[in-house]
Amino acid sequence: VEGLPSNLGLYGGTDPTDSSGVLQYVRVWYGGADIELNVDSRENSGNEINGITLAGVGNGTIVEHCEVAWNHDDGFEMFGGTVN
Repeated sequence: VEGLPSNLGLYGGTDPTDSSGVLQYVRVWYGGADIELNVDSRENSGNEINGITLAGVGNGTIVEHCEVAWNHDDGFEMFGGTVN
């Protein structure tokens, strides 16, 4: 998962119907950040924090009516999982 050290970015499981909870009516505005900004060139490093990141989330999870706007990187990014 982007934004985390490699030893902390582990995720997954064996239950595709897992519920990681409920995310309803959420607004994320002006979020995200480049966490390895090259200060000399002001170019993005490619390692940014997204608005909402889901990693290995099962389809028992509810994600409804969520909005990400004016974010520095991706609004939503999913790594694996079966969330609808």
